Amino acid sequence: MKRVLGVAIFTLSLPLMSGCRKDNGNHYKVYFKTLRENTQPAQGFSVDAWVKGKSERETKVTGSDGMANFDDLPTPDSKHQLNTVLHYFVHGKDESREIAYPFITSDAERLKDTQYIPNGATYSPQ
Repeated sequence: MKRVLGVAIFTLSLPLMSGCRKDNGNHYKVYFKTLRENTQPAQGFSVDAWVKGKSERETKVTGSDGMANFDDLPTPDSKHQLNTVLHYFVHGKDESREIAYPFITSDAERLKDTQYIPNGATYSPQ
């Protein structure tokens, strides 16, 4: 009787589970903070992030707190590194900073980074 009840519950739950969205496995989180040299948050700057060989570039703009948060990247590993580009201009000249992060076990679930830019940097060439 227990087996029949177990099979019945499993069979009845299949239609409910069939509507679930397939998980793509992209749950890696990157918290990228941009501050000016005087430690004030840098708002409005573009930050690109991607995992080499696993994803395309994704662009976020820093908020009033200087943060650009990525929460849906594939998990990097020793063969597929995390890459970012911080876009900013100084006196109209592009000073974009590219960063390739080596895989470190302590960063296996998420990465937090803070980058400093010159006080006079702007988010467009102006």
